[in-house]
Amino acid sequence: MYLMMVAASINAPSAHLKTLYSGTVWVICIVLSLAIVIYQTITNSKNNWVLAFIFVLVSIPMIYQSYPILMNCYFDTSESIYVEASVIEKTVSEYKNSKGRGYSYSAELNLDKAYSEFKHFKLSKAEYNRLKVNSKLTLEIKNGGLGYKWVKSYEIVNLPK
Repeated sequence: MYLMMVAASINAPSAHLKTLYSGTVWVICIVLSLAIVIYQTITNSKNNWVLAFIFVLVSIPMIYQSYPILMNCYFDTSESIYVEASVIEKTVSEYKNSKGRGYSYSAELNLDKAYSEFKHFKLSKAEYNRLKVNSKLTLEIKNGGLGYKWVKSYEIVNLPK
């Protein structure tokens, strides 16, 4: 079985917050932190609360994005549900980021309506290349501690020749 990154396969509220978790937020936090450090240096103030404030200010974007995902998985005591799915189509999406171009690999799965949120399933490049149309997958789905279903793992059951 192949363990997946939880964040890539979870249907959590934080998935809708990705616009807030962008480079802009990081730049704002870093600039504010630097301004506070410069101010403290100029005024020769050595208050400990300032360092704590800087730490909180810089860590807010990390906490804001990952906390709901982690709590959903951590408090999940539900039984695993194993769902069979077949690959209908494979797609590669290109995107630009600070390092240049990147690629996102996904497969469109034939799933029941109850699991339609996993219809577009993200994969690593190696798994994408291994997978073929009409391949069968078994998804291990959990209900989530906060009620947001997520894929814990998946296994490629058969590969058509």
